[in-house]
Amino acid sequence: MEAAAEHIIFEGVEDPSGARKAYNLLESVKDPEAFSQVTDCVINEIVRSASQDRGMRDARKIVKRIHERKLYQCIIELPHAQTEYLTDRAEIKKLIEVDDDDISPDERIWKKENLVVEVSSFTYGMQTKNPFEHIPFYTKSHTDRDKAECLPEKKWPVDVPSDEDKIEDKTVRIYSRNLVTDDVLKKAREDFEKHHAQKIKLERNVPGTPTKQRSRQPSQAEEPEAAVSQVPKRNFSHPTDQSSM
Repeated sequence: MEAAAEHIIFEGVEDPSGARKAYNLLESVKDPEAFSQVTDCVINEIVRSASQDRGMRDARKIVKRIHERKLYQCIIELPHAQTEYLTDRAEIKKLIEVDDDDISPDERIWKKENLVVEVSSFTYGMQTKNPFEHIPFYTKSHTDRDKAECLPEKKWPVDVPSDEDKIEDKTVRIYSRNLVTDDVLKKAREDFEKHHAQKIKLERNVPGTPTKQRSRQPSQAEEPEAAVSQVPKRNFSHPTDQSSM
């Protein structure tokens, strides 16, 4: 979609003068009339296009790979990455890529042009803000039953995170554009754990550095002995299938 965006144009809502503003594929979300035209037919338009512009050529290649199931291979997956690793795509790629032609065949998977870094973000709907800070609740008190206020932190449910880096959960995935054998993929995953993982570690997670711990009391609706669930120890994820972006 990004590659073909400038070559697929839609007309927006007609203004009082009768003119219609043009929007490209990515800009179409700004206008309801233009966006309503963005259907699956966009893919067919890319495939049928005879344009030799680099963007359209790249888009056609990507669609062809999807149709032929030649998907990018996931080298490594880091769930809950925000607590231990950098989550900036460009910075991660810069730190782990290899830009040397004099390398072994197994190491070519780490070449700059072959790597794709994807960062997925999952939140509670308010980016890094905790929704419990903005939702008013009515009390059970007879005198204040018509009064709604936000809950103090000590009354939040124990499974609601209070730390900002846990409210926004991020997963980092590193892909290989080129298809490689299982042996090469296995070697790449071993290389990541031995060498590349340390390069993208957050400084605050260097051994010996104290981390801030925050505790919270169980809410009134919960059992007194309820405890805050702990995040499990880091386990590298090794997808066995060819994961698509």
